[in-house]
Amino acid sequence: MWTSRLHAVLGAIVVTIGFWLAGGELPVVAVAALALAAAGFLAWQGSTIGRVWDWACLLLGAASAAWPIVTMI
Repeated sequence: MWTSRLHAVLGAIVVTIGFWLAGGELPVVAVAALALAAAGFLAWQGSTIGRVWDWACLLLGAASAAWPIVTMI
Protein backbone atom coordinates (compact mmCIF):
# COMPACT_ATOMS: atom_id res chain seq x y z
CA MET A 1 0.00 0.00 0.00
CA TRP A 2 2.73 2.47 0.87
CA THR A 3 4.59 1.77 -2.37
CA SER A 4 1.67 2.91 -4.51
CA ARG A 5 1.51 6.15 -2.48
CA LEU A 6 5.25 6.63 -2.92
CA HIS A 7 4.85 6.16 -6.65
CA ALA A 8 1.90 8.57 -6.60
CA VAL A 9 4.19 11.23 -5.13
CA LEU A 10 6.92 10.46 -7.67
CA GLY A 11 4.39 10.53 -10.50
CA ALA A 12 3.04 13.85 -9.24
CA ILE A 13 6.56 15.28 -9.35
CA VAL A 14 6.95 14.12 -12.96
CA VAL A 15 3.55 15.55 -13.95
CA THR A 16 4.26 18.84 -12.17
CA ILE A 17 7.60 19.25 -13.91
CA GLY A 18 5.93 18.51 -17.24
CA PHE A 19 3.23 21.13 -16.70
CA TRP A 20 5.81 23.59 -15.36
CA LEU A 21 7.90 23.18 -18.53
CA ALA A 22 4.82 23.57 -20.72
CA GLY A 23 3.43 26.51 -18.78
CA GLY A 24 6.58 28.55 -18.69
CA GLU A 25 6.71 30.82 -15.71
CA LEU A 26 4.03 29.49 -13.40
CA PRO A 27 3.82 31.02 -9.93
CA VAL A 28 5.11 28.89 -7.07
CA VAL A 29 1.63 28.70 -5.56
CA ALA A 30 0.22 27.29 -8.81
CA VAL A 31 3.02 24.73 -9.03
CA ALA A 32 2.45 23.65 -5.42
CA ALA A 33 -1.31 23.38 -5.99
CA LEU A 34 -0.74 21.35 -9.16
CA ALA A 35 1.64 19.02 -7.35
CA LEU A 36 -0.80 18.44 -4.51
CA ALA A 37 -3.71 17.93 -6.89
CA ALA A 38 -1.73 15.49 -9.02
CA ALA A 39 -0.53 13.56 -5.96
CA GLY A 40 -4.05 13.35 -4.59
CA PHE A 41 -5.48 12.24 -7.91
CA LEU A 42 -2.79 9.63 -8.47
CA ALA A 43 -3.17 8.28 -4.93
CA TRP A 44 -6.95 8.12 -5.41
CA GLN A 45 -6.92 6.45 -8.83
CA GLY A 46 -3.76 4.38 -8.50
CA SER A 47 -4.60 1.17 -6.72
CA THR A 48 -1.44 -0.41 -8.17
CA ILE A 49 1.90 0.97 -9.23
CA GLY A 50 1.04 0.30 -12.87
CA ARG A 51 -2.17 2.32 -12.65
CA VAL A 52 -0.32 5.19 -10.97
CA TRP A 53 2.16 5.40 -13.83
CA ASP A 54 -0.57 4.90 -16.43
CA TRP A 55 -2.35 7.97 -15.12
CA ALA A 56 0.93 9.89 -14.71
CA CYS A 57 1.84 9.20 -18.35
CA LEU A 58 -1.65 10.25 -19.46
CA LEU A 59 -1.40 13.52 -17.53
CA LEU A 60 2.12 14.12 -18.84
CA GLY A 61 0.82 13.51 -22.35
CA ALA A 62 -1.86 16.14 -21.77
CA ALA A 63 0.86 18.58 -20.73
CA SER A 64 2.88 17.71 -23.82
CA ALA A 65 -0.16 18.20 -26.03
CA ALA A 66 -0.90 21.55 -24.41
CA TRP A 67 2.66 22.84 -24.89
CA PRO A 68 2.33 23.75 -28.61
CA ILE A 69 -0.95 25.51 -27.95
CA VAL A 70 0.58 27.51 -25.11
CA THR A 71 3.57 28.54 -27.22
CA MET A 72 1.33 29.70 -30.09
CA ILE A 73 -0.78 31.93 -27.85
